Amino acid sequence: MPDPQAAEVVIRSFSRHWRRLHARIDSGEDVASAREHAFLARTPAMRLRLARAFYSRPHAAMLAHLSDDQVREQLGAWIDTAVEYALSHSTSLLDWDEQKAFLEGLVEREYVTIVEPWSGLLHLDRYPGDAGCDDLYERTAAGCSTGGVLHVHKSTGEAFGRAERRSGVAAIRSDILEVARSEDGPGVWSVSPCDEDDVRVVSVDVSE
Repeated sequence: MPDPQAAEVVIRSFSRHWRRLHARIDSGEDVASAREHAFLARTPAMRLRLARAFYSRPHAAMLAHLSDDQVREQLGAWIDTAVEYALSHSTSLLDWDEQKAFLEGLVEREYVTIVEPWSGLLHLDRYPGDAGCDDLYERTAAGCSTGGVLHVHKSTGEAFGRAERRSGVAAIRSDILEVARSEDGPGVWSVSPCDEDDVRVVSVDVSE
């Protein structure tokens, strides 16, 4: 059973984050244009379209006014895995302060990624990350990695639309292979979509 205190950290951070965003958007700030680059889509037009929907006044208002129970249900696709990951001894999060900061930060980006490597331990983080070199190649295929399955969730826990899913898979594939070609050479890695019954996740297989 996931730690309820840790789950509450995520829930409170989500509500705080979206209330602040709602206030900024309501005051006229163009958050969508500032965050357009973060969205996984094959074309600039699709990225901007997704950003404008995600950071629209109605969407921000809806998320800002969810109850704690509604937030918990909304984030059901990834919150339990995130809590278990943050509190496990296999991460570099050494104490509760670091674990709490990690959990709070997950809702402050557009996506949460979960990598199930073919060898090694599961890795979970918000996406985009903070470091300039932290791309999807780094998370799945860099260095001594042997690849694995990459799962991408919206940080809001919401479903991906069909067009959004297709464009997202194409963007993920392009992003990983573009860096892989420069780092490892052409043809070393393959990226293939996985069949998913859950509309709240986009998954790809990254293999050598």
